[in-house]
Amino acid sequence: MKLLTRLVSAICLLLLAAADVVAQVSPQGPASRSRDCPATIPVDLRSRTVAGIYLDTSIAAVIQRVGPRRVRGVEEYPEGHRSQSYVIDFCGHGLRRRRNGLAFEDSAFRTLEGVGVSRPVAAFDSAYGSPEIAWGEGYFLRYSPPGAKTSLFATVEETCYLWKEGRAVGVKPTCPVREMSFSLVRSP
Repeated sequence: MKLLTRLVSAICLLLLAAADVVAQVSPQGPASRSRDCPATIPVDLRSRTVAGIYLDTSIAAVIQRVGPRRVRGVEEYPEGHRSQSYVIDFCGHGLRRRRNGLAFEDSAFRTLEGVGVSRPVAAFDSAYGSPEIAWGEGYFLRYSPPGAKTSLFATVEETCYLWKEGRAVGVKPTCPVREMSFSLVRSP
């Protein structure tokens, strides 16, 4: 399984590199990338890599690895405070690199277990077990993938939660996940 994971990651990395070269020399630019890119982009929670690229490191190291054209800085205001984030381009699919984690709303990103945005909560439950219903900047589901040194957070619409006495006690298993994120250990 480990060898297969590395092989898939290596193939995706080669496809991404080839697509970037094509985009640089093609008069059509980044739009030509789609035909050279994989349909799904693997997210490995255990190694904290996306398409084989280690992202649990400084943003400078990420930029050095993927190239400055594929990273764009953006400002966000979580909890009302200004914070610098980055959008990393994987074949036209954006992954948000925040101060302490990665987040994506694009269904092209899939974990090695095959779950991702737009998949139902039941698929996450099958892959990772029952989640903890947590609250931070809204309600979310916290999964603890076996062997990963991070939690996987899945966000669903508020109407998906089951309530009892003013408290979220469950979630409808058919509801689709609208955003996924996971923590990173290192600071940018």
